[in-house]
Amino acid sequence: MTHSEEESTALALLSQLSNLSLSQPQGVVASLRRLKHELIGHDQKKDLFVRLGIVPPLVKILEGGSRMDEAWSDARVEAGIAVRSLAYGGEAYISHLLSSQALPPLIASLNPSSNPTKLILCSLRTLNTILDTAAYSSTSPAYAVATALYVPEVLRNICKIISQTSSNPLVQQQISLAASLIAKSCGRYLLIPVSWIL
Repeated sequence: MTHSEEESTALALLSQLSNLSLSQPQGVVASLRRLKHELIGHDQKKDLFVRLGIVPPLVKILEGGSRMDEAWSDARVEAGIAVRSLAYGGEAYISHLLSSQALPPLIASLNPSSNPTKLILCSLRTLNTILDTAAYSSTSPAYAVATALYVPEVLRNICKIISQTSSNPLVQQQISLAASLIAKSCGRYLLIPVSWIL
């Protein structure tokens, strides 16, 4: 595929995601799956999609509003996978994701009382990827993630995740990823009062 063909494909997909009715999550999911296949393992395509403006539509889908049906949850998971793929591209992509406000909906989806298991799992994987990929310094995007994690409400949600007793493999993965998130960020960036968690 030539560069102009790649750009045409990217523009068409971006147009679909930007113009799809958010009341039709099946169409959004189909477009996000196409996007995921375009991004994973293709650094040049990541750059192209970011330059063309893919991040704001992804953030809008991640935010999801009050939609709690399964189809909309699938759309949010697919958007999270696309964001994670971009994060694998390195610190420049992570900085762009954070400046485009991708972090708040990822953090908000960590509440097991109001979010489906797959969405929580996807957000935990994405946050771990950001911490794994970004350098560790006070100017790093990873510092912004750690700062967002260590607030009382988010810590309570992480504690809820870690405290789950289900033997469901997806729940066990959540527990492992939440513990990993804490291990990767705690102490490298912040010291927190234990009273925030309790």
